[in-house]
Amino acid sequence: MKSRKLLLSLAVFFLVGAFVPTKASPIMSTEGEGDSEQPEARGWVSVGPNNISGRVRTIVFDKFNDGVMFAGSAGGGLFISVNNGNNWREIDFSNGESYTVSAIAQGNDGAIYVGTGEGFYGQMFAAQSNRKTGLMGNGVYKITLGNSNWAEGLSTDEEKYAYVLENFNSVVINGTQPEKYDLAHEFAYVNDLAFVNDKLYIATMFGGLKIWDGSTLSNATINGNVSVNVTDIKANNSGKIAVAFDGGQGFEVALNTSDNTFSSVNFSTKGANDKYGRIELSYAIKNNNMLYALVADQNGYLQGVYKANVDAENTQFGNKMISNSLYLGYSMNEAMAIAVNDLEQEYIYIASDDMQRLFDANGTDVFYSEAQTSYSTPRISGSYVAPGIHSILFKENPQTLEDSVNIYLATDAGIYLFSKDMTQTYSWQPINKGLQSAQYYNVAAGPDGSIMGAAQSNAITYIATPSLDGQKSADVVWSPNSLGYMNFEIQTDRDNVPYDFRIESQTGSNVAGSAIYRSKPNIRKPFILMRPYNGLTRTYSDGNDYTEINDQTWHFGQGNNKLMSQQLVDKMEAAPFIAPMVYWESFNGDTKDSVEVKLIATDQNNSISATRVIRGEEQFRLIAGTELRDGDKILVESNSLDYPFFYELTEERFGATDGVLDLVFEGDTTFLVPSPIKSRLFVATANGVFVCNEIMNFTKTYDNSNNGLPWVRVYNVNGGVGDANALYVNPVHTLNVSPDGNTMLLAVDHLQDGTTDLIRVSGFNADSINLSAVGSGGFNASYTDPRKFKTDTIGTYNRSISSITFESNSDVAFITFSGLNGAEANIKKVSGLNGDLASVQVVDMNMSEDNRKPVYSMLLDAFSQKAYIGTDDGLYSTSNRNASNIEWTKVAEVPNVPVYDLYQQTTNLPQISYTTYLSNNATENVFEGTQYVGAVYAATYGKGLFMYRDELQDGLEPINVGLDDVVMDTKVQMNLFPNPAANTTVLNYSLATSSNVVMNIYDINGRLISSLEKGRQSSGVHSQVIDVRSMQEGIYMIQLITNNAVSTAKLIVK
Repeated sequence: MKSRKLLLSLAVFFLVGAFVPTKASPIMSTEGEGDSEQPEARGWVSVGPNNISGRVRTIVFDKFNDGVMFAGSAGGGLFISVNNGNNWREIDFSNGESYTVSAIAQGNDGAIYVGTGEGFYGQMFAAQSNRKTGLMGNGVYKITLGNSNWAEGLSTDEEKYAYVLENFNSVVINGTQPEKYDLAHEFAYVNDLAFVNDKLYIATMFGGLKIWDGSTLSNATINGNVSVNVTDIKANNSGKIAVAFDGGQGFEVALNTSDNTFSSVNFSTKGANDKYGRIELSYAIKNNNMLYALVADQNGYLQGVYKANVDAENTQFGNKMISNSLYLGYSMNEAMAIAVNDLEQEYIYIASDDMQRLFDANGTDVFYSEAQTSYSTPRISGSYVAPGIHSILFKENPQTLEDSVNIYLATDAGIYLFSKDMTQTYSWQPINKGLQSAQYYNVAAGPDGSIMGAAQSNAITYIATPSLDGQKSADVVWSPNSLGYMNFEIQTDRDNVPYDFRIESQTGSNVAGSAIYRSKPNIRKPFILMRPYNGLTRTYSDGNDYTEINDQTWHFGQGNNKLMSQQLVDKMEAAPFIAPMVYWESFNGDTKDSVEVKLIATDQNNSISATRVIRGEEQFRLIAGTELRDGDKILVESNSLDYPFFYELTEERFGATDGVLDLVFEGDTTFLVPSPIKSRLFVATANGVFVCNEIMNFTKTYDNSNNGLPWVRVYNVNGGVGDANALYVNPVHTLNVSPDGNTMLLAVDHLQDGTTDLIRVSGFNADSINLSAVGSGGFNASYTDPRKFKTDTIGTYNRSISSITFESNSDVAFITFSGLNGAEANIKKVSGLNGDLASVQVVDMNMSEDNRKPVYSMLLDAFSQKAYIGTDDGLYSTSNRNASNIEWTKVAEVPNVPVYDLYQQTTNLPQISYTTYLSNNATENVFEGTQYVGAVYAATYGKGLFMYRDELQDGLEPINVGLDDVVMDTKVQMNLFPNPAANTTVLNYSLATSSNVVMNIYDINGRLISSLEKGRQSSGVHSQVIDVRSMQEGIYMIQLITNNAVSTAKLIVK
């Protein structure tokens, strides 16, 4: 063998050539719509998922209609079920104005009251917030359905749903509707509702406790105050009303002394200087005078459980009923619930991230506790319930044993029911079908149209084949509760708490997908997924299934044979909740030599293992003595999942004599060529921005050497100095990379003064930069050296930058802002990015409707002058983003909920088929073409995912390389001995090429008797013993199915 490393210039021709977008007909059809090549324009449509729910704050039973339930979603609106939660339908109670339902109550006449605005989370317009937020409300609504027992006489579920959706009437209660963006309005955030003594009591965050008597609103006084933050209201059957409130010195409980006057109830064990955190209340069902209080401390942990007799002459809460070690979670200020079922025994259910059941086991003040749910077990375990439990519900008047056992929980990921499953075993199961309210942060589409979305409390959701009717289900993937995940060692944070079981790791934070999709010889469709605190992974799945984690097709974690280095994850607990991540991919780049090519020559003219050479329209095998000429091409497999490209052999690189290249080979010759296929992953953590230059090279993992997966730090936050808290005050909020890969723009928040810097880092494509060059530790931090990259601060702003998006020329970018600021536009255009700092210009792009409107995301259509922006109240578009006065038009099909991310399928790859050879064994390779080129996707915070596919681009013609130039003998030689057989017989068979093999046995009537999948077998002779003792006498047919043929042999059983 003669080996040569050739470094001269060369020309590379990628298989698909130049990408020239052309207008084309949409090719995606709705299920049941048929296979029309030109389906009618649908605009933006929901693609679901219909089985994934976001945060549900409240659930109630209809007191007058059995089996009817109402659920209030924090971002998805109001839902009704007529079958105890088996499925749900939305009630558009506000005509699309509000989807933030925080409280539900029912009046004595059957009317449903709905409160809006979620006050237990950070306000969504708070500066520099990029984690879960509470949405402002739109008032209190009254919904009537004709009469209280409207379901009577309606026999089917569909009849009941049809009645509700056709007959409901909804009105906002006068005086409860705030002006837009009036965040301090008394009714901006409604915490709870209760209908007592023919009056509606309304607990608000800024307006105290309000009372509506059917015509007028009035104030209740609590300890003489009318403006405290009231968080909970409960009333017993006698009309005794208890409220929990924050009076400024911690939370307290008060009871009514009249309809509109309340006084505090003492806790007998509370010290003079003690301050309680949030409190939730519950009355017992049978002993309805007993009031229970679940109390959190001011840090969000469990403080205690107490009870009081409200009929006592001097009502006060008694001793603490739990041990000090009982743990429910650490975010009880956001999620907590209590309910008491004393129909048989005094059971107290308390919940936050998990639920415990308390009962008196030994007659002491301290009750025994039993865990009822777990957020750290596999999702299919039957004990898993999503963390963030907001409401506990059971029927107060059970008619059956089932009714008395069933428990409903409203959680951050929808509703869970404890009941019998299909095996008649009691377990917890999600009941979210139709409760379409998922809250998404990011979305990406695979090249086959599959969709990955990063969702609050639902990890990453995967829709394999989306439809246009919104009725597709999704799998939850890359969750700490995924099958197989707990088999692997997981990194811990500074408090030695495993990341895999942190509450936040139930949430997905970022997703990205490659345009590469290999379908043969095995499925490889790569995605990059992230959970909070940089729970980063890359995967190409096992088949088309991402539900089970393994260490073969998934790479994650730190250390040898993992994805990352220790330096990368250092202090990562201080990274933003939604950590910035950008995947950059190019199929026509100019790179340094990186791919090894082996020219295989043979003296045997009929050998199929020799390298294929393409010369014009001719293809031939490389035989010893073959003359290679300038312009000959060979097919090369890249390091990115073997995605192929054509490499042209040129006189410029190899030299030539009389037109024949001076490329001498004997047997085989190996040399390096540049790959046009490049992929980079940029990730922001607390101590910098890191890039992996070979993220799609699945043959490499991090191994603490210079041969493993390379990670390089390209920007250093705060100089990389300080502990996690010091680093946290200057987090990278968002970033993006220019289409040419040369420039990175990032926004760095300064939490101490509320400002944000827009920073440019450029020079990634410079000849002096090699992002794959790492030291012996497999990591390089030196690229933060300003002599390597040019770093500029373009501007400093008084609010956080929410998104950055580039024009295709890489010279222009747009930045958006999420804060409320009427003085400056929330969209700015940045131009001159390819020049020096003096040439950079930043201009405002004023909003035509309201300059205060927060903008969370922006997308520039790659095939037109359109642009989209995602705002707090939905999606807007413009047909000409370069107009002097841009008019933004509301997209009517997308609801009035925040749109946090926008994604477009811009890559257009053809289907590529070719054959590779090992000795005389042939393997068919197929890379699928891109589907739905030009489709745009929107991730909403409350209504799931949406897709626009009315202006898809033409796909490219398939490319078939050399599949037909070798005729293979595909016939399978088969022999049975003995035949006839009485006990056993042996089937001997010979395969010409490696193949998947399936063996079937049929009787004389064609009935399948037995089937055996042998899997993939190599070429050559194989055998299979067949036991015939259980088979009746007669004639049978043995069938062998391979990739290329179906062969049969006759078997006689005597």
